[in-house]
Amino acid sequence: MEKTQARGLIRPSHQLPQKRSGLVKLLLAAICAGAIVARLQTGSWFLFGVSSTRTTADEGTHGVAVDWDTFWDTLPTRPKLEYTPCFDQTPLGGPFQCARLELPMDYWNGTTDATFSLAILRSPAVVPVTDPRYGGVILLNPGGPGGSGVGFLRRGGDAIRKTVDVKDHKHYDLLSFDPRGVGETTPAVDCIKNPTLDHAWQLRVMEEGIFEASDAAIGRLWAMSIARSQSCSLPLPDGEPDIRKYVTTASVARDMLEIVERHGEWRETEARRLLGCVTNVPSTLLYKPEEEKIQYWGFSYGTYLGNTFAAMFPDRVGRLIVDGVVDAYDYKKSLWSDNLLDTEKDLQGLYYHCARAGYPACALANQTSVTTAKGVEDRVLNITYSLYHNPLPVISPSPEVITYSDVKNLIFAAQNKAGISTIPLRNQTEGSAAMSIDATMAIACSDGDDQSWVNRTTFEKYAKEQARVSPSVGSMWSAIRYVVMDRSLRHSTPTYSALTRSAPSSLELAGD
Repeated sequence: MEKTQARGLIRPSHQLPQKRSGLVKLLLAAICAGAIVARLQTGSWFLFGVSSTRTTADEGTHGVAVDWDTFWDTLPTRPKLEYTPCFDQTPLGGPFQCARLELPMDYWNGTTDATFSLAILRSPAVVPVTDPRYGGVILLNPGGPGGSGVGFLRRGGDAIRKTVDVKDHKHYDLLSFDPRGVGETTPAVDCIKNPTLDHAWQLRVMEEGIFEASDAAIGRLWAMSIARSQSCSLPLPDGEPDIRKYVTTASVARDMLEIVERHGEWRETEARRLLGCVTNVPSTLLYKPEEEKIQYWGFSYGTYLGNTFAAMFPDRVGRLIVDGVVDAYDYKKSLWSDNLLDTEKDLQGLYYHCARAGYPACALANQTSVTTAKGVEDRVLNITYSLYHNPLPVISPSPEVITYSDVKNLIFAAQNKAGISTIPLRNQTEGSAAMSIDATMAIACSDGDDQSWVNRTTFEKYAKEQARVSPSVGSMWSAIRYVVMDRSLRHSTPTYSALTRSAPSSLELAGD
């Protein structure tokens, strides 16, 4: 196979190799293993997610099943934090606690008096707030835009706690939330209200495959993107508040400030409850209006959110970690052009370590001779491209066909952790750390420069350039841009520039 065939949006012409079925199975096993151990390159936008399917039941507090289709809908929305035990915590802590917080849609411009209901999940510290080892609350954001903080904390809370807690020294509350328009926060940004129709639409998108899957794929996907994004911009009935106009990152940063304030209130109330007194509460536990400071850890897009908070409210930052820092200028310009600069290095690392480990530790290594990194790479490419004309039939009670696009998307998921190629039954994210697709479009469009000037020719040039930078995943990554091009629902909010304010001294950067 010529190396140039891996570059750009070139449709492969490989013939079926011998024993392809066995090799494909080995490839899929190796890629799935790589998804677990591969390091996410800095600059990757989406960080977590497995699917956007909402689980219908889970083990609630003390093992009682919780029906998530109704639980969040029945949880009352309050102007203060009032927690309800919602389901069992993992071994490092007690039961999770859930709350809904009432917040205004528009903080600044007075365009509406409408409110929305913010879904919040708290993993309580292993010590009470009155314990000297209590370190306060850490707010978390998993990335996105459009990632579910509720799902992220539920699935990843133990890993976070192992990192931040110091035994017999400091223990923290962990708190995350579904941002405006996302997941269990209501109203959600749902462009297709009927879940069955949404499911059918996603099936159509998946069936088209990636851009180079056929001569017609990019045209069809382009048309489908225009249809969905412009339909999602249609106005709501008169008088109905439209959350789509109020999902900017600046608004979410303001929501975090409100969470910090409300947590301060809750902390003092909880201390009085535990101490059984009205006075003599330690000063460190007293609520300090307009002085409470944030402790925050944001990943990927969450770094942009954290930096936005620091720029807007520099005097309200206690400790702030931005982990896997993204290029704010590139994001604000809606370019999505520098996220893949090191992606191929990650894959080369996989090939190198596969060759180093050898068979059977790596299923892609040679069984009978010396394995080289180049040999592993060629094997991956040959297997992948063989599926272009000859998809692999899977014989089982649930028959399936593995296509070229399926494997390319699986490699993308392993590299990017943006989500395995599964179809969402609802545009909801509870129970996982997944992306809310329509919310992603709305947030990215609201934050970025207008892209209505981009036509299909311009986009194809962009997609080819991304595929040149990263032959393995570039064409899939470029699809992120076309979903934010045709949005007309953009709402003005104050612009806060990190260049005009001093960064807090407690800002910590993590990543390359």
